[in-house]
Amino acid sequence: SRATSTTRSARGSRGAPPIPELLSVVPDPGLYKRLEGIAMGLALGDFVPQADNLDVAVIFSTDRQRIAVLEGDGNGGLTELAGRGFEVAGEPTIGVAAVPGRGLDGILVWTATTLELARWQDTRFVISRILLGRDETRDVALGDFNGKDGPDVAVTGSERQIDVLEIDLEGGGFTPITSFPANGRVISLSAANFCDDPEKLTDLAVLIEHGGTNFLDLYCTPFTAESKPAVTKSLFA
Repeated sequence: SRATSTTRSARGSRGAPPIPELLSVVPDPGLYKRLEGIAMGLALGDFVPQADNLDVAVIFSTDRQRIAVLEGDGNGGLTELAGRGFEVAGEPTIGVAAVPGRGLDGILVWTATTLELARWQDTRFVISRILLGRDETRDVALGDFNGKDGPDVAVTGSERQIDVLEIDLEGGGFTPITSFPANGRVISLSAANFCDDPEKLTDLAVLIEHGGTNFLDLYCTPFTAESKPAVTKSLFA
């Protein structure tokens, strides 16, 4: 696998089981000082094909419409790939996340008005984007929401609408799956498998505020264009 951790075991007293001890790698001090205080967000993944190491996509506060990509060397060091970052077309970037792929991973970026997908192709990042048609994007969550064994994204804005889109990591682009209204003002989205289904699909949790009270609404998947999602369970948060 791309992400690995190195551990060593120490035998405890009285026959206790081994205790894992994490061997940490100290990053290059110059790079650490450069990132400290100016990074607005980052994502980890295998974004470029030079080596099978974790790379980092970073949003800098000094230029929030550009994503810098730092290549990992497998030993805790990072090198900025000159000319291999990319620009977003929407408003300044709000967040960035890695989209797991069968080969290289993609980089998902969201602004107030767009979702943008960056994929490495030949010698550069190729960008696909979709205009969300809203005035503000609040949060996103990634998972397999339609049961097709591929990455999907749920996104919400200030108008309480939740849009779910399929991500085409191979060809680039987004395909709408469904849209539905939340039961209140959305605070946050999260994805995990919490419903009792044999497929173990990713389900959606929506933290909302309604009437001065917070609720956690749980939606079981799969989501399709034919069936509108309904709250499976609502919990006081």
